[in-house]
Amino acid sequence: MTFKLVLTAIIGVLLILALFWRPPKMERYVWVLVAAYGAMGVWALRYGLLEGSEPAWLSIWKPTILYWTLALIMLVSPFLGWGFPVKAILGTFFVLSHRTWNLINWIFVGVLTLFGAINILVFTYSPGNWDGFKYSFMINLMFLILLRFNFAWGMVVSRIIIHAYKQYKARFP
Repeated sequence: MTFKLVLTAIIGVLLILALFWRPPKMERYVWVLVAAYGAMGVWALRYGLLEGSEPAWLSIWKPTILYWTLALIMLVSPFLGWGFPVKAILGTFFVLSHRTWNLINWIFVGVLTLFGAINILVFTYSPGNWDGFKYSFMINLMFLILLRFNFAWGMVVSRIIIHAYKQYKARFP
C-alpha cells in the first residue's frame, strides 16, 4: 500500500469516528445523505490523492452519479417513511405543509435527474464545452447550499442583534 492510500484511509476513519463520537439527533434521510456524501468524499479523496488511478470515463460520469444518487435518495426516502430529504437541503426554517414538502421534494428529484442527463448529453454532443458546463452546474448546487446558509445565518445574526439590543437597553435606559 502506498502512503497516499494509507493517508486516505486514515482520514476516512477519522471522519467516521468524529461523526459517531457524539452523533447528533438526525432523521433517517439525513443519515442516508451523510453516508452518501461521505462515500463520495472518500472516493474523491482516494482518486484525488492517487493521481492517474481514476479511469477516464469516471470523470465524465462523476457529476451524473452525484446528481442521480441524490435524486434516488430523495425519491426513495418518502416511500420508506423517512421524510423528505429536501428539508435537510433547504432547512427547516420554512414552515410548510406535508403536501408542499412532497411537491418540493419531487421537484428536486426531477431537477437532479435532469442535471445528470444533461451532463451526459453535453459531453456527448460538445465535449470541448463540457468542462465549463460541469462547473456551472456545480455552481448551481452551491447556490442552493448558500441559499440555505443565508436563511440559517440570517436567523442567527438577527437573534444575536436583538439580544444585544435588549442587553444594551436594559443597561442604559
